[in-house]
Amino acid sequence: MGNVDSVNGYRERENVEEISPLVGDVFHVETGGIHGDALRLKGRLLVKPEVALEALKERFKEKELTPMLSKRGESIVLTLARIKPPLSKTRPSLNLLLFLLTVLTTLFAGSFWQTGSLAGALLNPHRGIPFSSTLLCILGAHELGHFFTAKRLGIDTTLPYFIPVPHMIGTLGAVIRIRSPIPNRKALVLMGAAGPLSGMVVAIPLVIIGLKLSTVAPMEEVTGGLIIGSSIMFSLLEKLFIKGVSESQGVFLHPVAFAGWLGMFVTGLNLLPIGQLDGGHITYSIFGRSHRQLGFVFLAMLVAFGIVFRFPAYAFFGILILLVGFRHPPPLDDVTPLSFAHKAVAALAMVVLVMTFVPQPFVIP
Repeated sequence: MGNVDSVNGYRERENVEEISPLVGDVFHVETGGIHGDALRLKGRLLVKPEVALEALKERFKEKELTPMLSKRGESIVLTLARIKPPLSKTRPSLNLLLFLLTVLTTLFAGSFWQTGSLAGALLNPHRGIPFSSTLLCILGAHELGHFFTAKRLGIDTTLPYFIPVPHMIGTLGAVIRIRSPIPNRKALVLMGAAGPLSGMVVAIPLVIIGLKLSTVAPMEEVTGGLIIGSSIMFSLLEKLFIKGVSESQGVFLHPVAFAGWLGMFVTGLNLLPIGQLDGGHITYSIFGRSHRQLGFVFLAMLVAFGIVFRFPAYAFFGILILLVGFRHPPPLDDVTPLSFAHKAVAALAMVVLVMTFVPQPFVIP
């Protein structure tokens, strides 16, 4: 909207005393003014943040203004802004179409890994079923974790959008769009952690099944295929469920195990504390706006790993993050700190990051 001198009738020249009665029972106003297209009042809360927000939501509902609370030094800032509604309604038919296309592309990818040729993949799509079903179960659990957590918290979201791509994996994952503001930091950490933790609950037993179905072979035979790097979690599961592997031997991963490895790999990427990734949501809930500095550190680390380990996909992923931007929209209540239980959820998610991140995803001979 650009610079304006009013927000729904409030003008810069109005005295703070004229605005104070509208919020005075929950918020003591010290100074105020128009900033961009929002009215910002600096002062202190007279009641708990959640109580103030509920009261002000009703009070400014007719004026289509949304109250937000943030902290600046020792003062609290109450912002009244017009938040634009979603531009379009959700279309479940599009979600279904993208999912079906992703089934096809992951079937093709799984079949290609089994047959080793494009023709074999096209003629034998059924051979991709173990890979496709495993990967989609993990990705689906991840996104549904976000979706159902959002519904429980009263946050408006779309259904998951799966992203089909006809390449070696068959998909770029799945996303959901958040269509309403996050109410507070507690909801933000739950939203960020729900997807990765749900995905891991599904991924671990599937990886165990896949490892049980995998075969041990002489190293010269194994090195003829794709050599993958292992996360701490995957290495631990390998040692627990594949016994008797000597130094001269290697493991041919079953498609279920390989898809499980990919699911864990995607989980680790999503938990990086950068921008609006799941890990970015979690670190914002802890550090607030200063989470950007941490994000830049991890982005630099990601690009460095891509260069050192000759994995350009990491640099490409970093560029995508930069294009989306590091700006993280604040929750409506950016004042109330996390409880011990919510900090524990955040800590668990960061443990999963450490356990699933793969510095060198593929070993190039």
